[in-house]
Amino acid sequence: MEVGELEGISIAELGTSFSQFLLHWRQGQGLEKLPGGESVAELADRVWATIRRIMKKQEEETIVVVSHFFTVVVTICKALGWPLTTLDRIRVQTGSISIIEWEDGQTRLMSLGDTCHLKEG
Repeated sequence: MEVGELEGISIAELGTSFSQFLLHWRQGQGLEKLPGGESVAELADRVWATIRRIMKKQEEETIVVVSHFFTVVVTICKALGWPLTTLDRIRVQTGSISIIEWEDGQTRLMSLGDTCHLKEG
């Protein structure tokens, strides 16, 4: 996600320099454009276009896409037809695996944020 002016800003700085923006952003459920960056909706459109392009080229194949938090959750929302306002209700951990299956025009979320492969032993 293009975060614009927020790039490289610490959590402490976010709270002081961008507190009003963050409050407004959360009240709007995170859909507003970040200062000098993009909105979650713009990210979702960009990501979904890429996912669809990959799927079209690899119709009968298993596809693995590796990405960051916002890209993962917007992909899940778009695939399942959920509104982007549900983003704050989805949690995935770093290094987790989420699996979406497309079959016969149906989309299924098979796994969300699985981390069993990260456990020792």
